[in-house]
Order: sequence, then structure tokens, then C-alpha cells
Amino acid sequence: MNIISKKYINEGFNSKAYIINDDYILLEGVNHNSYKNYQKYANVINQISNIKSLEIPQIIELVEPC
Repeated sequence: MNIISKKYINEGFNSKAYIINDDYILLEGVNHNSYKNYQKYANVINQISNIKSLEIPQIIELVEPC
């Protein structure tokens, strides 16, 4: 994905949040546990995604820290 625009939203315990290209949300980890926490969140989302009353975005991409 080409990043044309990146606008800072806010910061929390695990990440800084940005809007990318006015279309995507990017969460950038701010501590050593951020990636592990997001792995856990992604696993939970996958487990509950079959519940019909929930609308969960299907596109979640984890990018390993470098």
C-alpha cells in the first residue's frame, strides 16, 4: 500500500493511532508488549467472528516489529 496521507489521531497504552489515506486505521505499537497484545486481540476477533450479531472488520494485518 502506498501511503499518500497519514494523520495522527491519538495515543493509548498500546499504540499511536493514525488514519492512512483517509481510509485505513494504523495502530503503531509504543511499547515492547504491543505486538503480543495485538496478536491476542486478533486471535479473539477470529474466535468470535462467527457470532452473527457482531460486525467485525475482516481485514486485520499484523506487521511484526522491525
